[in-house]
Amino acid sequence: MLKKLIILFFCIIIMLVNLNSQTKKEYIIGVENIKYYPLYNWDGKEWTGYAREVFDRFALKKGYTFKYIALPVARLFNDFVVSQTVDFKFPDNPYWSADLKKDKKVVYSKSVVEYIDGVFVLPERKGKGLDVLKNLGTVMGFTA
Repeated sequence: MLKKLIILFFCIIIMLVNLNSQTKKEYIIGVENIKYYPLYNWDGKEWTGYAREVFDRFALKKGYTFKYIALPVARLFNDFVVSQTVDFKFPDNPYWSADLKKDKKVVYSKSVVEYIDGVFVLPERKGKGLDVLKNLGTVMGFTA
């Protein structure tokens, strides 16, 4: 009887190990196909930068595999929220395309890095203040 219990115990261990190895899953992370270095950069072939390093280390630690798909900003929102062809979207913010996400449950992680965006002006307008700023351009799909 003891021999049967030991064999059963080892069979259960082997099944759990196999089950655990089968639960490793590949996830698709949709990323912006722009250069926003050092946070991230799409060079037309590979997605690199600080965010990639963070995701890759997390995947390695947790046993996941991430596949990165770089898309234009507007299409990335659609592929994440509407067609759901990507599992995760990076970057994102609750304020970005809020109307598109209003009936969806989107979960956000805690921040890993903080940064401040800025505005570029022509050298002759430097230091003139906000009252001379008439037009502000952004990358398509970005929120000022």
